[in-house]
Amino acid sequence: MFRYVRNFTSFALATFIAATPAMAESQSNDRLAELGRGIYQEAAAQTAIADLLEALHTQFERLIEAGQQIGAIRSDLLLALLTDMAFAAAREPDRWFALNTQNLDPQSTLALNHRVFSMFTAMLAPSEGGGESAKVSEPSKD
Repeated sequence: MFRYVRNFTSFALATFIAATPAMAESQSNDRLAELGRGIYQEAAAQTAIADLLEALHTQFERLIEAGQQIGAIRSDLLLALLTDMAFAAAREPDRWFALNTQNLDPQSTLALNHRVFSMFTAMLAPSEGGGESAKVSEPSKD
């Protein structure tokens, strides 16, 4: 899917398009939405999905690294730091939407989702003049 991506906007759009069917399905399926709320409301549920979250985090890191390799994602922060920040920034809106959107109309939810996505993409976009010289080397693992 990312083979033809050449800039951050198209990278972010491709990522968003890949996630959109799942988001649309969860908004139209009350049982799935209730499951999503339960995951955030119960500590036992968080424990139960810890392995899944770890696997998602690993895939998220690979996605960010791939984006950096094509210049679509900023590279002025350590990969581990950027991944942790971005993963937290992605999870919090997921939690908020799961717990709060049942009282919002679909249009408001979609508009809010787009604004959150814009904020997220701005956070990951390469900085002005932040090309190769801004790359941070990973700490040694000695």
